[in-house]
Amino acid sequence: GRIYIHDTISGVLAKSFGPPDSPYMAADIPNLRWQQIADTVVITDGAHPMKRLVREADNVWTLSNWVWAGTDQQYQPFTRFADSLITVKPSARTGTITLTFSAPVSTANWNGRLLRIKTIAVKITSHDSTTSMKCTVVQEPDEDTQLVDTKATTDWQEQAFGTVGGYPRCVALHQNRLWVAATVRKPTRLWSSVSD
Repeated sequence: GRIYIHDTISGVLAKSFGPPDSPYMAADIPNLRWQQIADTVVITDGAHPMKRLVREADNVWTLSNWVWAGTDQQYQPFTRFADSLITVKPSARTGTITLTFSAPVSTANWNGRLLRIKTIAVKITSHDSTTSMKCTVVQEPDEDTQLVDTKATTDWQEQAFGTVGGYPRCVALHQNRLWVAATVRKPTRLWSSVSD
């Protein structure tokens, strides 16, 4: 699948994107949704990571994955897929730690994903079992980021978008906020950015 960008006045082809930049195939076209924000177009389809199409000049366009703010993108949306009674217990408050869950929650495809425990993000580095994994506490530049404590808690969430939870199928701009919605695992859920 290719994305073609034409100049709206002359009709001249300005740019085209194909694999690996554009993951879309012909079957994906009916599912594409987009929202323009100045010189940026945010693209969703529910099957692929959100994309960002940016016009930097008349004939200079880039297509890339949407990148969330923060170190390791920890300011992306989080949600809870697992049962709300399942607890997680960190082995330490900072650095490389082990998380132990009270019931099976994870699979090997969780490697590289983020979890949020209370208000702090951790990045999964290895999957030991369905109830145990190694993680690194995500550090903000010039900050000593630490988990609140090492007690078992039900106050944890998973990275909302990705291979585990799916990707947004819808996107809109409303009152200066970017809204995305409708993943496979959360088909009626809305997520939004903060207001300007």
